[in-house]
Amino acid sequence: MAFASESVPLFLASSVFLKKPERIMALSLMMVLCLLVYRLAEQRLRLRLVETGQTIPDQLRQPTNHPTLRWVFQGFEGIERLQMTLPTRAKQTLVRRLQPLHEQILALLGPAAQRYYQPSTGT
Repeated sequence: MAFASESVPLFLASSVFLKKPERIMALSLMMVLCLLVYRLAEQRLRLRLVETGQTIPDQLRQPTNHPTLRWVFQGFEGIERLQMTLPTRAKQTLVRRLQPLHEQILALLGPAAQRYYQPSTGT
């Protein structure tokens, strides 16, 4: 899995100007919910790594069973999920640049995560 070696911020946002207290509270709630989902996914991955006795490479390419989800997400950069409609009107999904390490991580996260990266052909 190739990771970016440069020190590039992974979270970029422009200034947010909210005036109404209700909107500030709504934005805060959304941010807290996002952090909760992020933390639960990180916890699930770490737990599954320990349960299965598996490891994945860390930033120094050393095996670890305690990765940060930020590092894992960074490794998924560059994967493309393409959805196309064929001339027969059938829909096809292609996934490019998915490596065995990505598949290992997705298997550890479970079927819900794996579904997003499965190639498919349907009507």
